[in-house]
Amino acid sequence: MEKRTNSSTVSNPNRLFIGDYPGGIVFSDTSRESNGDYRRVAFLPYESLEFIPGKDADTELLSRAKAYAAAIQARVGQWHQVSACGQRVLLGKYVVLNENTLAYLQPERPNLLGVLHGSALKGGHDWKNGTVAYVPGIDRIRPATRADFYEYRVEPPSGFFN
Repeated sequence: MEKRTNSSTVSNPNRLFIGDYPGGIVFSDTSRESNGDYRRVAFLPYESLEFIPGKDADTELLSRAKAYAAAIQARVGQWHQVSACGQRVLLGKYVVLNENTLAYLQPERPNLLGVLHGSALKGGHDWKNGTVAYVPGIDRIRPATRADFYEYRVEPPSGFFN
C-alpha cells in the first residue's frame, strides 16, 4: 500500500507555479489553497519589478521565487514575452542609470531614457538636457526602488508601489 504524506511538509519541486499574468508574474504554491485558488507565494509587477512576498509563504518556495524574480529583474529595460501569440511587455518602467540618475524607460525608443533627476555629486544627468542614450553593456541600469525615489527627491506615481 502506498504511503500518503502531507505535501506541505515534503519537498516537491513541482509545488511552485509561475505564471505570466497581465500585471506581472505570479508565484503560487500548488499544494495550498486560498479562496479557491493556489496560495500566492509572491508577485512581481512588470512595471516596478518590486518583489512582493505573499503572507505566510513557504520559505523554500519563497527563495525559489526570489531567484527566478532576480533573473527577471536583471532584464530590466528588455521585452518579456507573456503569451504564446507574441504579446510582450517592457520590464520595469523606472530605473536607476549608473547609480547616479533616476530615469524612466520609453517603450517606443528603447535605448533612450527620460531623466527624472540626476545626482550632480555622482555625475548624474540633468533632466533639463533631455533624454539620455542607454548603451547596454556599457551603462548599468536596475529597477528603481522606493528608496531611490526618496534619495532623488522624486514623488513616485500614485499607486506605483502598491
